[in-house]
Amino acid sequence: HVRIKQIRWVAATTAGHICELVDVDSNIVWRSVASGANYVESDLHHNEVAVSTPLGLRASALPSGRVFVTYG
Repeated sequence: HVRIKQIRWVAATTAGHICELVDVDSNIVWRSVASGANYVESDLHHNEVAVSTPLGLRASALPSGRVFVTYG
């Protein structure tokens, strides 16, 4: 397990684009839908997530932008 402190999605280009992060069992850890161009969302997230390594967290949907995850 790892503890996620923050998740930030930046530079989504189109309304309706979805960012979805899942753990090793494909459980949704975090999900957001862009409301328009240049969408940014940042959430504090203080949950433990079951992953084999911090790289075990993956984006199952990310048509645009970048995701930054802070562990702690």
